[in-house]
Amino acid sequence: MRVRRVAVVTAAALVLGCRTALPPAVPLPPDDPRPERLLAELAERARRLDALRGLAKLSVDGPGGSIRSRQVLVAARPARLRVEILGFLSQTQAVLVTDGAEYSLFDARDHTFESAPLRPGLLLQIAGIDLEPDEAVRVLLGAPGLEALSPRQAVQLPEGGLQVLLRDDDGGAQRAVEFGPEGRLRRYAAWDPDGIPAFDARYDEMETVGSLSFAHRIEIQFPVTGVEARIDLSRIALNPDLDPAVFDLDIPTGASPGHG
Repeated sequence: MRVRRVAVVTAAALVLGCRTALPPAVPLPPDDPRPERLLAELAERARRLDALRGLAKLSVDGPGGSIRSRQVLVAARPARLRVEILGFLSQTQAVLVTDGAEYSLFDARDHTFESAPLRPGLLLQIAGIDLEPDEAVRVLLGAPGLEALSPRQAVQLPEGGLQVLLRDDDGGAQRAVEFGPEGRLRRYAAWDPDGIPAFDARYDEMETVGSLSFAHRIEIQFPVTGVEARIDLSRIALNPDLDPAVFDLDIPTGASPGHG
């Protein structure tokens, strides 16, 4: 029990660590209705967001170097992704598709193709993003998967925002969500069962898309690897009608086997 408590306290310190120059956060009493209301609103928003299509500028910086790319991006719950990497003149350099169980990858630069069961770390290897497809979709949509978690601690931040820490009954999943004073999600962070930080995503540049306010900039930190990623989205369509074939990729004529 002590290990779990230390993990949760450590998680709170990590999320709030950059705010040490401000007055301390104030724990909320258990009967404060705001956390439950904000979590319910977030869950309802998540239910309304199934997919997105748009353009993305990806910037990744870390100890291993930097990546810059422009992409055509399609994401759909629970774990479907299509990432088309564009070159200087918008020609296709590579295409990755996955349904969360299998993936296909075509690299036009050396005309190779591979298709196989999804392996852990695929997005890390290809794009420098240390997220599995299901979590990547949730981060992109700003729709955290919190259904199996319970709030364990809530604090009010100095400028009026609220932060809620959640975990499951076994302490195996730990998440934090942070809301701005106006009630919108502005941060989503996760830790592994040992309390080691997995990622910390921040949402900014809110613009209206359809009837929803949607983040056009997502900044993600991966504390263990020291990698920082920024995704700038544009031409976003939410819940577009998607042909299932979008997430299929046929072997291009003349392509040789890849080395994934």
